[in-house]
Amino acid sequence: MINLCTWNVRGLNDPAKVTEVKNLINTHNIKVIALFETRIKPQNCSKYVKKFGRHWQWEMNYSCCDWGRIWLGWKPSFVTVSVCSVSTQVIHCEITEHVTGNPFFYSVVYGLHSVDTRKLLWSDLGNIADSVNNHTWLISGDFNTMLNLTDRINGSAVTLHEILDFSDFVTAYGLTVLNSIGHYFCWHKGGVSNSTASRIDWCLGNSNWTMTKTDVVTEYLNPSTSDHSPILLSCIENVVGGGRPFKFFYFLADHHSFMSIIENCWSAEVKGTLMFSVWSRLKMIKDKLKNLHNEEFKGIHEKIDLARNDLHDIQTQLQFDYSDASLLLQESDKVAVLKKWLNINESALRKKSRI
Repeated sequence: MINLCTWNVRGLNDPAKVTEVKNLINTHNIKVIALFETRIKPQNCSKYVKKFGRHWQWEMNYSCCDWGRIWLGWKPSFVTVSVCSVSTQVIHCEITEHVTGNPFFYSVVYGLHSVDTRKLLWSDLGNIADSVNNHTWLISGDFNTMLNLTDRINGSAVTLHEILDFSDFVTAYGLTVLNSIGHYFCWHKGGVSNSTASRIDWCLGNSNWTMTKTDVVTEYLNPSTSDHSPILLSCIENVVGGGRPFKFFYFLADHHSFMSIIENCWSAEVKGTLMFSVWSRLKMIKDKLKNLHNEEFKGIHEKIDLARNDLHDIQTQLQFDYSDASLLLQESDKVAVLKKWLNINESALRKKSRI
């Protein structure tokens, strides 16, 4: 499956957040992703886009608001995305699968923070619903509002006034909340003693979606270094690809040992066909560069993986008991540890590179 994902990252200007978004993309084979509240200034946008690589294409809503509240990214080699409309709270597009050629409409939402400012959101989505008509339509993102009176714990009680507009919109257009697994309360704030958790991130489908995608389930993943859970959705067929390409960290090219490694491996005597000799030398280079990388950054990746796994375990336990003060305290500590190692690694990469 090719996966879609929406995530309120709470700031891409933190190098640790960039690393975690890239890890999310790679771990779950995501080909379409919407990021909210990036906090990236327009003049810095291109610099941060480059961090995700040249295989991604992006649409943002800077034309409607500052700070890039919504970023929509996709890999054109897997899907074709035609952006239909961009507003303060919604980017609406049509996605066509390369494998099947079947299109569907997709709206990514980042709702504003009050009932009154979200009224324009329901109007925009209503207009989109009218234009979509009976075609397949998926809506996902951070709506910043609950849908049910039970969608908040440890905070003030949810009122009918808070949920009425959202509930009316869902009913009026025959939308369905997609079945989900993972975290129910997908956003949290506060410390150990006054923590509040809510379900304000949603994934909805119209009747055509629910009829044609009956087996699709959304997964609310662990929030990692954000305070929101990413919403992961698998809905498009994928094609099995070939082997992994030969890659190395570009900063190694500046290392004083790099050229001698290349020259020694390439001048080594290898018996066999021309293609076998090329393959053998590349394999030797790969092994040598891996050793060089391990010498320069011994243990950092292991520490990152360990910290990430520790945080994952704690956040998984919080799915079942978000009121556990001990777990909340452990989560805070694990987030701090993961950020520390991610920032150390990012600093080392910047130091070693001149690109």
